[in-house]
Amino acid sequence: MLFWVFLVGGLAARYAAGLRTLGGALLLCVPLIDVVLLAATVLSVRDGAEPTVWHGLSAAYLGITVVYGHRTVRWADAKFARRYGGSAAPAPLSFF
Repeated sequence: MLFWVFLVGGLAARYAAGLRTLGGALLLCVPLIDVVLLAATVLSVRDGAEPTVWHGLSAAYLGITVVYGHRTVRWADAKFARRYGGSAAPAPLSFF
């Protein structure tokens, strides 16, 4: 959830409000969310907590953001730049 809050907040600040510095700072927080979640999960298990479904969801979330996070940020940035920044349409994504 915080991934989307910081992503949309950063892009809105950057393009809709014209606050490029604030937008960049908020976008830098997106990967920090993963670091904080990883640290909390490791500390929880290291302190003797029995691994639960929440630890599994944490691992799944981290895996998804590592694999798809950068692509999602680039996609959202292109959409916001086109809508609010006046950029040209982005090139279609190629999987090969």
